[in-house]
Amino acid sequence: MKKLTLLGLLFILSACGSKGVTLRNLEDYIDHEEYLFIDIRNPEEAYVDGYLDGFTFLPLNGYLFQEGILRPPSIGGFRYSDILDETRLRSYLDETKTIVIICRTGSRTEYFEAVLNALGYDVVNLGGIHQYSGSLLRFPDEN
Repeated sequence: MKKLTLLGLLFILSACGSKGVTLRNLEDYIDHEEYLFIDIRNPEEAYVDGYLDGFTFLPLNGYLFQEGILRPPSIGGFRYSDILDETRLRSYLDETKTIVIICRTGSRTEYFEAVLNALGYDVVNLGGIHQYSGSLLRFPDEN
């Protein structure tokens, strides 16, 4: 009985894991080809806060909402009807990879994670870049 309980617990823990990628060990995974790293912040935020090497920018507010690909969330969170142009959204993603997402504080990644899960993608939500303790890259000054 104890063996079954332990095996069941190990199975549950492995099924609920975040594929190993966390903000603490991000550098260990950034070069792994099975992941697609996406930063959904607006460009202005990356200029102010810095950015992570290896991440592709796909701004949620500044692009996906403005271009009519997604509808901004309403009260109650994500609804499948918020996906306005599934074909265009999928064109930015790779269904063979685990999608790793980050934003500034973590609230936008919660919404985007729900979108990606609804479309069947394997997603790791890193939350907000403000919780990252490593060094961030900076864009050069334009002066």
